[in-house]
Amino acid sequence: MPKKKKKKVTVLYEVWWADEEHDPRDAHGSLLGLAPDASAEPEPDVHQEVYRALERLGYLPQYSVLEGDAKSLERLSRTRSSLVFNLTESYAGDNTKDLHVAAYLELLGRPFTGADAR
Repeated sequence: MPKKKKKKVTVLYEVWWADEEHDPRDAHGSLLGLAPDASAEPEPDVHQEVYRALERLGYLPQYSVLEGDAKSLERLSRTRSSLVFNLTESYAGDNTKDLHVAAYLELLGRPFTGADAR
């Protein structure tokens, strides 16, 4: 019997920085100024937990990050997946624009989780 092809799911989340001077990441993408407690395990971010859960369920997850700019919207439009798992709660730090992300996905004709633009 042929092997069942895994469905691709895009895990969409947002990250944004008002400008590079205030970006708290170092050159390697790690957050600065957050010294880990040696005795504590770092908690995974929600997008990482969703990614792992999708893998365990047999899906082929991929990340797409909205960074509050046109380039990240263009990258999102080029992703190919069966579903977008929408974890965004804002766009460019503005939580009144979360409905715009849903509207953009609707315009692209992509099925997604979460509330629609209305």
